[in-house]
Amino acid sequence: MSTDNGKARIILLKEYKEFLTSDRGIIVCMMGEEVTNKNYWSVHHIRALREGGSNSIFNKALVSILAHQEFNLIEAYKYKRAKEINEALIEFKKNKNKDIPYQIKDYKDYLLRDLGITNNEKKMLRKRKR
Repeated sequence: MSTDNGKARIILLKEYKEFLTSDRGIIVCMMGEEVTNKNYWSVHHIRALREGGSNSIFNKALVSILAHQEFNLIEAYKYKRAKEINEALIEFKKNKNKDIPYQIKDYKDYLLRDLGITNNEKKMLRKRKR
C-alpha cells in the first residue's frame, strides 16, 4: 500500500509519538533530533525509492528536516554507515525502544564530526532549508 508523505506523517505520529516524547515532554524525531517549529517533521524512506524501496508506511521513518539533511550528507560519504542508521530505524519501529533515537543521534553526530562537519555547519544546514 502506497502512502503519501502527508498521510505517513499522521500515521507515524499516532503510532510512535508516545515513544518519541521524553519525560519532560520534549518531542524528538526517530533520529533523536528535537522537533520544533524550525526543525519540523520530514519523512525518510528507509530503503530509498531509487534502490527499489517501497512507498509504503513500513518503509518510512518520521525524522526532523535537519536529521534528514544530515542523514543525506552521511549517505553521500559513508554509505555503509547510513545503512546502519537505517537498520537502527527499523529496530526502533519494531521494538519502540525510547533509547534508540538517542543512540542514532549520537552515532549520526559522531559520523558528522568524522566528516569534519562542525556545529556551525549543522546550523547552516538548518538555515538553508527554510
